[in-house]
Order: sequence, then structure tokens, then C-alpha cells
Amino acid sequence: MKHIVFITPGFAKDENDSSCIPPLQLFAKHLSQHNFKVTVIALEYPEKKNYKWNNVDVYSCGGSNSTVAKPITWLKAFALFKTINKKSKVDMLHSFWLQDTVLVGNFISKKYSLPHLTTLIGQDVLPSNNYLKILSTHKQRLVALSKYHAATFTRTTQNKVHTIIPWGIDKNEFPNFNTGNRSIDILAVGSLNEVKNMNEFVEVIALVNERFPNVNVVIAGDGLLRKELEQKVKQLNLTANINFKGQLQRAEVLQLMQQSKMLLHTSKFESYGYVFAEALWSGMKIVSHAVGMVTEQNSLIGNSTQELATNCLKILQAKNSFNQIETATIQQTVVDYVTLYNELTNENL
Repeated sequence: MKHIVFITPGFAKDENDSSCIPPLQLFAKHLSQHNFKVTVIALEYPEKKNYKWNNVDVYSCGGSNSTVAKPITWLKAFALFKTINKKSKVDMLHSFWLQDTVLVGNFISKKYSLPHLTTLIGQDVLPSNNYLKILSTHKQRLVALSKYHAATFTRTTQNKVHTIIPWGIDKNEFPNFNTGNRSIDILAVGSLNEVKNMNEFVEVIALVNERFPNVNVVIAGDGLLRKELEQKVKQLNLTANINFKGQLQRAEVLQLMQQSKMLLHTSKFESYGYVFAEALWSGMKIVSHAVGMVTEQNSLIGNSTQELATNCLKILQAKNSFNQIETATIQQTVVDYVTLYNELTNENL
């Protein structure tokens, strides 16, 4: 049994914490069932503690995203790795996000002569990521989540990723498929922050409401911009149309998807968009900017607020059937990574 250590900014604080990086949780759980011993070092979240999560050992440095405390967090991570390696010899390192997780991984990799893989996760491929200035990306073994993600990384760095492995879903997590009436016209899922561009979401709904005054909209998620968005909804006289559900457990979100006709996603950047994969398997239509894993084959793509609204209207005006569309499964994700792990560990022999 090979032993792999994940280095990540955060990880679920317990088995009920479904909102902290769901695809990473799913991957760790399934990989640990695939003849791999998985140990996680979480740099920032949760607060410092060591615990067992679904047969996975988790060690948290408790950095709490403090910039000043970064060096201390790294030293804690080094010390934790030493303890982990003494208990059970480590065969490989896998970092997530191109940030200080990679710095920590590179140091351990060099000191212990271990292969080191990094999965790019989100905005770490954009020029705004300062770690791109201090990491030699052409020397890193990198995995992207989608063609869009990989192309963005290449535009930013002029380097290419090693391969693309999408996050897969676990079909067993989904409720019974609903082919009948769906009472929610438009659903949004995500944090209410600048990245998700939710101001545009409300503006799209305002345009749709001009043609469909009874449009039923639900927003699942919370964040710093919630009060601002609620005020905007009030100013645009949309309080009867838009229902803010707040932060929900993932199972509750999947239930909402079964009741919804379409996912409207206004983010201007997504590396992959796990929510897209969840929505497609829930039978939803997707209206989005050209980001992440969306394509003209699985979504209606808009380049402006008006185009997004027009696409929403097309769906609302049509007689829709709701069919499940399979993208990637978690089983395939695990197979792809295991193949890559074996390749890298064999190189290191």
C-alpha cells in the first residue's frame, strides 16, 4: 500500500463539514479505498488539531490565513511531515493550489527525495497569483482541471501542464432523479463574493423578470456581499422573485438542483466548476459565461448580461425535458491519478 500526503490550505474539520472543498473530500475518501494510505496536512483550516476523517489522517497547522504567521505555519507543516513519515513511510506528495502548499511540498520533496505533484485548483493560474513569480512552474509536475484551466495557465506562464484530470462526481451522493415538474426556475450556487460576480446575476434576473414577472429564483450560498445583494434585489423590486437560502449542506444543495430547471452562473472565471458537473447530472440546463468545463454542447453560453438573460428566456419559453448528463466520475478521477502516481513513483526508484 502506497502512502501519499496531501498538502492543502484547508480540509473538512469533521465528517459533517460538507462545504469545505467537496471534490477534494470526495477524492481523498475514494483514493483511500483504492489501496492507498492518504494523509492530509492542512495549512490554514481548520484550527490546529489532528483527527481521523473517513479513515484519512488529517493534521492541521491552524494557520488561519494569517500572512504574518506563514513561516510558523510552514515550520509546523515540516514538523508534522517528519512525524507522519516516522509513523508510516511516505511514497509521494500531492499539493493543491499553486501557492505556499507547493513551497512546503518542494522543500519536503527535496529533503526526503520524494516525487511531488501539484493540482492547480482555481485562480492560482491567473497573473494575480504572486506565487507564480517565485515558483519555477516549468519544473513543477502540474495537473489542470479542464482545457480552459490549462489554456489559462499557459497564457499566464507560457508553460504547459502535465495533464488534465477533471474532478468527478459520485453518483451515489445524488437524490433520486426528478423528471417531473420543477418549481425553481433559476438556481445560483456559490459564495456571495466578487469572484462569483453575483451582482450580474441579479441584473440578469431583472432582465428576465421583464418578460417573466413570476420567475422563481433561489440563491444557495452566503458571503460578504449578501447584504449588498439583498439591497440591490430590493431596489430592483425583485424580493418576491429571489429567495436567499444562505449557506446549506451539500446534500441540501443537491436536493435543490432536483427542483430547479436551470443553473445560472455569472462568474467570469472558473477553473472547472464542480457545480456544473453536479447540475448536469441533476438534469439542469446551464447558462454561463465561457468558463471552466462548460461547452456549447452542454450549456448556453453568454458573453454579456443581455446574452445571459436571453439564454435564460430561451429555456423558460421552451418545453424542457430534464436529462442527466454525465461528465467525469470520481472513479475515473481516482484511476487517472493512480496511473499518474504510479508513473511518478516508478520514475523515483
